[in-house]
Parts: sequence; C-alpha cells; structure tokens
Amino acid sequence: MVGRRARTGRIGLQRNARSPREGWAGHAGRAVLTLRGPSAAAALPEIAAAIARHPDAARYRSWPGSNCNSFVAWLARAVPALRAPLPPLAIGKDYLPAGTPQAATPNGTGRQLSLLGVVGILVAVEEGVELQRLGAVLGLRPRRAEVLLPGVGALSLRPTVWRA
Repeated sequence: MVGRRARTGRIGLQRNARSPREGWAGHAGRAVLTLRGPSAAAALPEIAAAIARHPDAARYRSWPGSNCNSFVAWLARAVPALRAPLPPLAIGKDYLPAGTPQAATPNGTGRQLSLLGVVGILVAVEEGVELQRLGAVLGLRPRRAEVLLPGVGALSLRPTVWRA
C-alpha cells in the first residue's frame, strides 16, 4: 500500500519486486509470519483474490488508515493462512476498512471494535487485551507475559536470565 501512488490518482496497492526485508523509509521490515512450501503455494491464490477485493485499494492515508499496516491486518483477516498478531507499534493496524466498526482480530482468535482506527478495543486469545487511542496501544498479553506500552511496544514480564 503506497501513498504516493494513491495521491497521484493511481491504485495505492502496488506489487514490488523488492524483498519486504529491505524495509521501508529507513525502517527494517519485521516478519510476523513465514509460510514455506505447500502451505505457501496454497495461500498464494487466496492472497491474490484478497488483494483484488481490498475495499480501500484506491486511497491512502498514513494515519489512521488505510495504510500499509492496515493492509497487512486486512490480509490477515481475509486469508486464514496469514493469521498472525501484529506488533503493537504497527500504526494503522487497528483501522478497519470502509468504516467497519468491528471485525475479527488479524490472527482470528478474538474481536476488535474500532472507530476509524482512532479509538478502539481488542480482546483475543493471542493478542490479549489492547486499548487503542490515536494509534497508540496500551494492553496486556497474558499468554506471552507481555505488557504493551504506547511508543515502547511489547515489554516482557518474564525474568531475564543472565549468563556469563
């Protein structure tokens, strides 16, 4: 999802030949899910179909969305093989396209309510509980023993073992 394309009247969705690991705008990419072999091959047609039906393909807003992170979250909801929790610092991940007020979470283990990505709540098995306001996330992920803090991301509550 590329803003400069949408601002010039073209479709904002773009297929790049670049690797996602190259990053964007000086920031390194972060893999949240990896598919290989037969599971990847089976997912490709579903991914192509989901991209073709994205409701906000012709528009782009860096915040609250539709943007690159809201696009990844939308794909995760649309293609079961892509279900993965997104990082709390992924600004725009909580934007639901076309003004939809509620949806499944990106990994499919819960629900979220969102008012255009500006304010919302998410409750799920994997993601835990997240309160979202103006793109910042405050929450708790009990299964991972993490607390989510605005501007910081996920902090582990597990004790650190130091080795010499």
